[in-house]
Amino acid sequence: MSTRVVYVSPTHTTQDETILDALESESKRVTTRQVTQLSEIPKSPECIICRAPAVTAASLSELVERFAPTPVIVVLEPDRDTLSLQDVQTVGVADYIRLPDLESDDTRLAHLRHRLGAALERLGLESRSSSPSHGASESATVDTPACESKQYRPDDPGLPLGPTALLERVPAPLFITDSDGVCLFVNDAMCTFTGYDRDIVCGEPVATFVGDGVFERASSAAVDAVFEADREPNPVEFSLETADGTRRVGESMLAPILDDGAIVGTIGVAHDISARKRREQELVQFESILETAPVGMFVLDSEATISWANRAFVDSLAEPADDIVGQPFPKLVERGYFKPEDVTEYVENVRHLLSSGTNEETLSHDVEFHTPDNNLRQYDAHLGLLPLEDGEFQGTVHAFRDVTEQRHSQRELERQNERLEQFASLVSHDLRNPLNVAQGYLELLETDCESGALEELQWSLGRMEALIGDVLELARQGQTVGERTHVPISALATGSWDAVDTGDATLKVTADGTLSVDEGRVRALFENLFRNAIEHGAAEGKTLTITVGQLGSETRGDGFFVEDDGRGFARSPEELFELGATTNPDGTGFGLRIVEQIADAHGWSIHTTASDAGGARFEFYSDYLHAESDALE
Repeated sequence: MSTRVVYVSPTHTTQDETILDALESESKRVTTRQVTQLSEIPKSPECIICRAPAVTAASLSELVERFAPTPVIVVLEPDRDTLSLQDVQTVGVADYIRLPDLESDDTRLAHLRHRLGAALERLGLESRSSSPSHGASESATVDTPACESKQYRPDDPGLPLGPTALLERVPAPLFITDSDGVCLFVNDAMCTFTGYDRDIVCGEPVATFVGDGVFERASSAAVDAVFEADREPNPVEFSLETADGTRRVGESMLAPILDDGAIVGTIGVAHDISARKRREQELVQFESILETAPVGMFVLDSEATISWANRAFVDSLAEPADDIVGQPFPKLVERGYFKPEDVTEYVENVRHLLSSGTNEETLSHDVEFHTPDNNLRQYDAHLGLLPLEDGEFQGTVHAFRDVTEQRHSQRELERQNERLEQFASLVSHDLRNPLNVAQGYLELLETDCESGALEELQWSLGRMEALIGDVLELARQGQTVGERTHVPISALATGSWDAVDTGDATLKVTADGTLSVDEGRVRALFENLFRNAIEHGAAEGKTLTITVGQLGSETRGDGFFVEDDGRGFARSPEELFELGATTNPDGTGFGLRIVEQIADAHGWSIHTTASDAGGARFEFYSDYLHAESDALE
């Protein structure tokens, strides 16, 4: 009994006749009938084959649902399709076939017959003819260097494990195409590589997944290898998007499938090189980083020969890279760039790093470098070992950072500190000594006579004493900090409070964090803030309360605050930290300037505002919370 197949096509062209002939010639058990519209399909067909121009995505979906479970096969035409591959896969057709160019090409016709017959066979609608199968692919041979002595037929029953099982055993992704590049077979490894099921890949041009240009280059390389006996096809790199959207990079090599000397298809093997390409990209990025880093870097091999150097190091020598790389490091000493002692120090450093019992990975040391124009530069040098191979020394890697300006600034700062210390000594001794003498004579005058002028004189001498003290503190604060330690904010606040004449004012501490600070200087900061609040006094009828708390801000960072419930600011924020600015006739105006210097030295910013009670509030912010330095924890 024959299988009733309805063929739907709005036209009756040569291509339609070819499709009908292919159906009937592939098996004598198929009876076909063509209709031009979907409405003309009889009630009980056993299979429906639609040529794509006859249906849209919507009508195809309706057709599949209407005649279910009758299988529907779609013939797609790449140049005229009203359907996309996604449309076909979504509506649930039984199979689809891409229509090749059928113009006077027996090979393509044979392929169409084979595809139609295979589709019907998969659906269980007919048994393939027991006569020899049609199609050039049935007699095709695989011509590869590995098969020069024997030509394998894909359907050869004598192959070990059978042809399909043999190809499936290939561990690498493998595929076979026809002469148009349409995929005929993929093994499980290829399905795993692409993420697509075999039914989706087979029948599709390989170019759909890797691009036209890639497949053309691979095919061209395969053809060239056929005509050049001593040449093997070069692998071609490709990129594809897997079913889950992952981008993979592969490398493929094709070999032609020949039939009587004519190329009727290709067989290809692919390799996933995604990890290798990622590694290559990482190496390129790493090399770019090393080449653009503003630090001179170079590598010495086990013989102390420069095997690599970055641009910054080569540029510092003002010689071509070819004259540097490959040269023994002692040659640079001979040219006057480095001192002979540097070679001796290098040997000692390497011996130290190689010695047993040390866990040090790098060493740092100072190096003097003589530039080509005979300037002396100071380098902060770091040295590390290259990985050992079988316990053998392989060489060292070096990083040289120019710190000439930094060292110059450091020496200048030291000289400034010396001058400040000399000034402080002058203030402390040369000015205070005559002041102490004047105060002594004032005390004698107070016992011998009574005069209102003595009170004014006492005030003037007291103010001079306060000014000398504040100038001395301001000079010694400077812009740098000493050794930092982690100190609780509460300890800083209460310790500073005890050092100040607080009168009847009270202290409230709500902060529970710690500060990484120069403790002595930060105590001076709190003391000056406390004195400033007490000097300006509480609001009328109230006892002054000063609060120290911890705060955090998304815009300013983390820090702490000192606030009071007193009278608030009498000056604008811009004037508060000016040297000598004060509203207290007995004040010197140095206190808040000292606070500002200490905060700057610790890397803190100061924000002033009114407290909730209307008093003054000073907020100190640091961007280095949880860092080892400048940290509020």
